[in-house]
Amino acid sequence: MKEGLADRLVGGGLCEVGESAEFDARFFHRQLEDKLRSTAAAADAGYPDNEGLVIDPETGIPSLKPHRSEGLTPSARRLEQEIKARMPERTLIGILSRTAYWLEGPDLLPAQQDHRVRAHRQWERDSSVHLAV
Repeated sequence: MKEGLADRLVGGGLCEVGESAEFDARFFHRQLEDKLRSTAAAADAGYPDNEGLVIDPETGIPSLKPHRSEGLTPSARRLEQEIKARMPERTLIGILSRTAYWLEGPDLLPAQQDHRVRAHRQWERDSSVHLAV
């Protein structure tokens, strides 16, 4: 059973081949702390070279400086021009009318609503005239 565990530990990078230390909770905890400390030390050592990272001296909160773009690359400019050439020009009213049509159907377009309201009122007037006679 322990040989199987040792093989798994070696396979997972938690133990070196032939390591005789007993693997228990304390060993695992120590190993994690060592990895954390070495990773933190490497990050701290690289901090002076990292121009985009700033640590506030008062609060100790790290933050990144805003990155300034150096402009579009020539391939990005060509892509932008090709997209603009292939896309039809859209207007806000056109987008809204198509959206209303697809979501609610053609009955909700304002011009048709006005026409239907006027037709309904005309029908009411005509029918009231006929009823009064």
